[in-house]
Amino acid sequence: MSAYDEEVEAIFGVPAPSKGADPSPELTACTYVYTRYARAILERELALFENAALPVKYPSVYAALIKDALARLSADMRDIKAYMARANLRVDDKPRSTAQGNTVSFTYWHRGRIGDVGGAKYLVKKRVKGVVAYYLNADTKKTR
Repeated sequence: MSAYDEEVEAIFGVPAPSKGADPSPELTACTYVYTRYARAILERELALFENAALPVKYPSVYAALIKDALARLSADMRDIKAYMARANLRVDDKPRSTAQGNTVSFTYWHRGRIGDVGGAKYLVKKRVKGVVAYYLNADTKKTR
């Protein structure tokens, strides 16, 4: 297993697809959900830095970093949505919670079959945090 496969498995919680094979609908749905949440978080953070609502010395530096991360994330989101359209995969945007409120799931439809992705709220938060960290730290990993 390569470092990339281990990173994909650590971030998304499901095994990475083998080379040349289409990713599973479950992996694609997880990727879409986590990336969508990461985008919302980064957009909210960018608004805070642009409005100077946070007491940092150079908010423009942080805003530029977040804009770069959003640009990379947007390119990946376009690819994910294009693949979903080709694979006839649709993911519900609204999460469903259990009666206890400790788990969250998203329904996806793939070629007439229905499935659910998600899990415990703390795991979803942890995986979204990993996606945000991946996009914010992408430049530092490439230069080292």
